[in-house]
Amino acid sequence: MVFDPTDEELVSNFLIEKASGASEGELSDFIKYIALYQHAPSQLRSLAQDSGHEKWYFFTHLEKKYQQGRNINRQVPGGYWQKTCPPSLIKDKAGNTIAKKTSLTYYKKDRTSAQPEKTKWLMKEYMLENQPPNIPNDKESEMLTLCYIYRSKHHRRTTNRRRNSDVNN
Repeated sequence: MVFDPTDEELVSNFLIEKASGASEGELSDFIKYIALYQHAPSQLRSLAQDSGHEKWYFFTHLEKKYQQGRNINRQVPGGYWQKTCPPSLIKDKAGNTIAKKTSLTYYKKDRTSAQPEKTKWLMKEYMLENQPPNIPNDKESEMLTLCYIYRSKHHRRTTNRRRNSDVNN
């Protein structure tokens, strides 16, 4: 069986449930809570449940870069996740905005090179837009996200040097 919910299902059935503390049962156990930004993307497959396809789902908390700032710290060992476009809004069946979805790409950065290298690792990150009334209004629940990670299957024309480095990403 393949686990492939829509954006609205991910937010309504999983993220809101987890943020409210009401998530129980087999499906809530399927999406594990981890400290996502402590792991390189290549390590995440072994930490996730098998979804039946090449996507790995997780709950995690986001941390701000600076205590008073708005920017999120998405650094991981060996690189960082970078937004690829402005967030899109997720609406419920009634048309109300319930969350925002952010697309990110993983950039590999080693200590010897000055330039980060774009990889084929991609992430979709879901964050509640407004706190539903039954969710505690604390900073921890506001920063809870649901993410899924996958590798792009798109092949781009690259030079031989670039093609050889893509094998390791």
